[in-house]
Amino acid sequence: TDFSSKGPRSMDGYLKPEISSPGSDIISAAMGGGSRVVKMSGTSMAAPNAAGVVALIKQSMKQRGLNLTALELKNVAMGTAKTISEKGVRYAVTRQGSGRIQADVAAEAQVVANEPSISFGEISVESKKSVRSKIEIKNLTKTDLNLSVVFEGNEFITMTAVSAFNLKSEGTQALNFVFNLDATKMTTETVREMDGWVKLMNGTVEVYRIPVLAVAHKLASISAQDLVVMS
Repeated sequence: TDFSSKGPRSMDGYLKPEISSPGSDIISAAMGGGSRVVKMSGTSMAAPNAAGVVALIKQSMKQRGLNLTALELKNVAMGTAKTISEKGVRYAVTRQGSGRIQADVAAEAQVVANEPSISFGEISVESKKSVRSKIEIKNLTKTDLNLSVVFEGNEFITMTAVSAFNLKSEGTQALNFVFNLDATKMTTETVREMDGWVKLMNGTVEVYRIPVLAVAHKLASISAQDLVVMS
């Protein structure tokens, strides 16, 4: 919405918000109003919506015989979110986080990562730089999964190709990522965010996603020539 806050986190440039949830013109019970309802907007509506979805995820996982930690429940919600776009143009990760929360998809999640995001925060970049991250993926199903890895990002960040892999039933696989940051394409001081999503695919179907964010702290490159020291 036009009143949604935007990240990144001010103190260090790490990812915020982490996920989006419906929060505009939400109809809910009026406090102390008996059977009456009230329509409100804001995080006071979005937060309980997200909390309710996580409760449904937990219930679904227990019915599947899975006892996920609080962090894993959060990661499942983020990992199964849906990209928010307008007129074919996606919003920045710092506007939507991992995307819009999806209760139905999250309840049937096939995998979960050990981290909710790959967030590098403020990072010094003179021109180009490569940064690394390691994520573990756990299979929540009783069948092997053949997964490929793709990256969808803006023009300032790319990912070195990661090989497809077979994730064994209820097994865990570590993935090593290398992200290539290119600050030379940033033509204005107002553009600093390098963002996107690592996506795990089963054929053409997205199985899971991990949001990625680096906030460029651009450096100057100045050297002295014909230096004369006078005393």
